[in-house]
Amino acid sequence: MTAVLTIDEIVGIDFGTTYSGVAFAYSGDPNTISLIRHWPGSNQQTSVKNASLMIFEEDGTISAWGAQAEKKTLKSNQTIARWFKLLLDDTHSNYLGTASRHASKPPRKTAAEVVTDYLTLIHDHLISHLKSTYGCMLFNCTPIEYYITVPAIWSDKAQAVTKSVAVNAGFKGKLEIVREPEAAAIACAHIEHVDLKEGNRFLVCDAGGGTVDLISYQVTNALPLQIKEITVGTGGLCGATYLEHEFEKLLRKRLSKFGDKFLNERGLSSLFREFNDYLKVNFGEDDDEDEFNITLCGCDIDEDEEAGISVGCLIFSRAEMVSVFDPVINKVIDLIENQIAKSNRTIEIIFLVGGFGSNGYLRSRIQGMYPDISVQQPSDAWSAVVRGAVIHGLCEKIVTTRKVRQSYGVSCNCHWDPESHDKDQHYVCKVTGDEKASGCMSWYVTQGDEVQHAESIKLPFIHNARSKKRTSYEYDLLCSVAETPPKRSSHRMMFL
Repeated sequence: MTAVLTIDEIVGIDFGTTYSGVAFAYSGDPNTISLIRHWPGSNQQTSVKNASLMIFEEDGTISAWGAQAEKKTLKSNQTIARWFKLLLDDTHSNYLGTASRHASKPPRKTAAEVVTDYLTLIHDHLISHLKSTYGCMLFNCTPIEYYITVPAIWSDKAQAVTKSVAVNAGFKGKLEIVREPEAAAIACAHIEHVDLKEGNRFLVCDAGGGTVDLISYQVTNALPLQIKEITVGTGGLCGATYLEHEFEKLLRKRLSKFGDKFLNERGLSSLFREFNDYLKVNFGEDDDEDEFNITLCGCDIDEDEEAGISVGCLIFSRAEMVSVFDPVINKVIDLIENQIAKSNRTIEIIFLVGGFGSNGYLRSRIQGMYPDISVQQPSDAWSAVVRGAVIHGLCEKIVTTRKVRQSYGVSCNCHWDPESHDKDQHYVCKVTGDEKASGCMSWYVTQGDEVQHAESIKLPFIHNARSKKRTSYEYDLLCSVAETPPKRSSHRMMFL
């Protein structure tokens, strides 16, 4: 690992749509990255992930969260908060559409307030864990740096809101936002058996519970490791949770004749738990396995061939399981194909990380589509993002060049050009008498441009000052997500 910068506590927080995780390392011992594995309500069971769930009482207090909330049966006077992370980014219509269908929160709380509540719980549990790990004396004299991960397509506004709510939740001091696939790429590049050489090009696919994020890189230097982005990060809402929707369709097709005997809230919850703990994880690990079964709680039916019930279990064929997985995996493959096409089909390795990224059937489908590319699933795939966030904080900057995800510029007046300007832009400058065009855009950078880490971009401007006393002026920085940014400023642009 490359040189350590300072003697601090480095903390990575992977705040996920469905599950979250925390990792940390003392910079005096950078090769030891620890993960929080014990969470409230886990009953001594260890897990590197904690559900992004909270149960609120009528008065707004939180009665259960994370693993606690997963095991609770919701009462009529309680509200469950889930998928609330997606509500932070109101600039993506597809996020908002999905959030409106799946996200829930107390009606009197804003999305920012709900996220603050959850991150406060994460923060307090983290601080308690660090104190018990290192002792209060070392903890109190060691500065903490926080690195919080966000999806690849998170807007600037959503990043700013995430940072703000994290500060409100107690994450004081140095706080940096890291894109999830970038953190995953850093973690993958530091795996011992991965031998990346200068010039190698690889794609990282972070397939989580709600979102799938992708980005492609090229190794520019092997030792010390340095990489650059070769594509703009992309993503979609096709994570593992969408498998549950397909699975529910199959359940209703099989069990609808029994009414709500098995398809009530408690019954579905039990079936989803069986699916998530066994079928979702293990499907695809053994190509020769043709039948899959889960326990049907409360079943007093010995055999029902039509419903696929045998000795209190639901039996599924391989074809049925494929019908659950394929609609979701096809969307993931579409995202991968888009990245490979943008890289001019030069990708040599695909790293699959995240909870869904560790599924065997997902890997076999992708490998089948791209036989000439090495498709790899690192061990501890789920924690790759949060471990990568810690490594990002421990090391000199590994990603040296990034692709700009949207265009940034300012509105200004230009010299009149009848060939490129519209008639309604024309005016004559009262100071110089020159013909001018108003409302033009001067773009500092456009989508897809390469920008070096910490690089400053400057453009010359002339401002006609009306007062000799005023020495500085401020201009709105505008951004556009259009692949070809407009020549004129408009209401469709976003202010930063």
